[in-house]
Amino acid sequence: MSAEAIRLLAELERAGIALWAEDGQLRFRAPKGRLTEAWRAELAAHRGALLALLDRGRADGAVGRRPGPAEAPVPLSIEQRAVWLAEQHGGGRAFLIPGALRLRGRLDAAALRLALQALVDRHEAFRTAIRLVGDEPMQCVQSAVHFALPEHDLSALMPAERDGALERLLAAEAARPFELARAPLLRAVLVRLAAEEHVLALTPHHIVADGWSIDVMVRELSLFYRPDGSPPPPLPAPLGYPDFAAWQAGRIAAGADAADLDYWRATLAELPPPLELPAARQAAAGTDGIAAGYAGAAVQATLPAATARGLRRLAAESGTTLFSALAALFAALLQRYGGRRELVLGTASAGRGRIELEEVVGLFAGRLPLRLDFDGDPAFAELVRRCARASAAALSHALPAERILAEAVAPEARGGLFQVMLALQNAVRSRLDFAGLAAEPLPLAGESAKFELFLAVDEDGEALTLALEYATARFDAPRMRAMLDHLVRLAEAAVTDPAAPLSRLPLMSAAERAALLAAQPAPAAAPAAGDSLWRRLRDIALAEPGRPALLAPSAGTTPPRAA
Repeated sequence: MSAEAIRLLAELERAGIALWAEDGQLRFRAPKGRLTEAWRAELAAHRGALLALLDRGRADGAVGRRPGPAEAPVPLSIEQRAVWLAEQHGGGRAFLIPGALRLRGRLDAAALRLALQALVDRHEAFRTAIRLVGDEPMQCVQSAVHFALPEHDLSALMPAERDGALERLLAAEAARPFELARAPLLRAVLVRLAAEEHVLALTPHHIVADGWSIDVMVRELSLFYRPDGSPPPPLPAPLGYPDFAAWQAGRIAAGADAADLDYWRATLAELPPPLELPAARQAAAGTDGIAAGYAGAAVQATLPAATARGLRRLAAESGTTLFSALAALFAALLQRYGGRRELVLGTASAGRGRIELEEVVGLFAGRLPLRLDFDGDPAFAELVRRCARASAAALSHALPAERILAEAVAPEARGGLFQVMLALQNAVRSRLDFAGLAAEPLPLAGESAKFELFLAVDEDGEALTLALEYATARFDAPRMRAMLDHLVRLAEAAVTDPAAPLSRLPLMSAAERAALLAAQPAPAAAPAAGDSLWRRLRDIALAEPGRPALLAPSAGTTPPRAA
C-alpha cells in the first residue's frame, strides 16, 4: 500500500474534502477554494494508488439499508454507547451541541417550523429515541415525530435588557438536558428581538449528531425554508444512522478490523506516563483524562496572520497540511512543560471515510491518539514531519477510540491516553443562504469540558483563532491564558527559526522571565499553594535554558559556606 496515498487521504479528510472512486475515476467534493493546486497535482500523481486504496475500503462492503422493519430496535454504535455511558454518570450537559443563528429580514415563523419538521422527517437520527430493551440501550426510530418551535418575544425590552435576556435564554437552552428515551433529540427555540431580527437556537444531542451533521442540518434547513410556499428541491434519500450502526456491528463480528487493532496494539505498547500539565489543583483520584464532573470553561487567543502564514508555509515545505504544523506546535508546548521524551496527543477524526455517509446525520466523529517522540531534541520542522507521518498512519487505521482503548491498550494505561485533545475546525461549512434572510452564526460560550484540555483552532481569514477549553476541576483561567500566550510565542519563534532545536525556542515574555529569575511569580502564572520545588526549577529552566544549573568550585578554591 502506498504510504504517499495514505498520507494524502489523511490530509484530505483533515481538510474536510471527501474523495471516492466511481467507475474507475477519482471523485471529490470540497468547499470552494479548499482543494489547492498542489493537492490536485498529488491526486493526479497518485491516482492509481488512491483508487486501489479506496477499492480496498469498499471491499469491506458499502454501508447499506439494514434488514428488517425501520422501527425495529438497533444496538447503539460504539461511539453512541460511550456517550450513553457518560450520560449515566452525569455528563449530559457536556454532550449537548448548542448553536444559534441570527436571522435578519422578514421571517415567516410557520415556514421555519415546517422546514425543521422536514429536517426531522428526512433524518432517522432526529426521530430516534434511546431506550433500554432488556438491559441494553437501543436506538428506537419513530415513524413520525412532531417538531415544536416555541417562540419568545423580547422585542418590547430596551436594548441592554434585551441583550441580557437573550444571553440568559441561550445559556438556559445550552444547559437544559434531554430525556434520551423521548424523540426528537433535537430542539429549537425562536427568539424575536425586533420585527426583522430573530435568533434561532438549535440544540441537538451529541448521541445523534456531530459537527459535520450540523453543517448538513443547516444547509438542508435553508433549502427547506420556503416562505413563498413553493416545494423544496428534491434530495436523494440518505441512509439512516442506525444503518451505519448495524454495518459497524457486522464488521466487528466478522473481525474486519483485526489488522487495525494489531497496528494500535503495537503503536500503544508501553505508553509514556500521563502528561505534566500546568494545573491549579490535583487530579481527583480515578479520573481518566475525561474531565471530572464535566464542568469547564474556555479562554481564547489569536495567532496573527503572519505567524499563521509561516505555519502554512512550513507545512507545505514538509509536504503536509496546517493540521500537522498545529499538532507539532501544541505537542512541542506540552513537551516543554513536562520534559517528556514521548507523549500522546488526542486528535479529532471526522469518521466519514465513505461517500455514502457524507449526507447522513449522526455521531461519526471520534478521536485518535498520535504517539509522538522527541528523540534527539528535533527541530520544529522535523517535528512537523513526524506529526504528519503519525497522523497519516492513525487515519489509515482509524477505529473508534473506545474500541482502541478496550482492545489495544493495557488497562492500567487507559486513564491517561486522552488527557489533551487538538482539533482544527475545518469541516465543510455551508453558506447560510435562507430565502429573504441574512443569516450568521451567533457564538455561544461553553461551560463544559470532555477532556482536561482541548485546543480548538478555527481559520479566521489568514489568522487562526485558538480556543482552549479546560476542566475547571483542575485548571484556572490565569494559567490557561498563560498557556495560550506561551503557545503564540512558541509559534512565532518556530516559524522564525524552524531549524532550531525545540529546547532553544523561547516560550516566555521578557517580563515573565525576569519575574521567574527574580523568584517573583509572574501575575499571569501565579503558583498555587503546594507547588513543588522541582516545578519552580523547571519554570526557571524554561525561562533561561542556557543558564548553568550548578557551578562546582574549581581546584584550589574554597566553596562558599552556608549562612
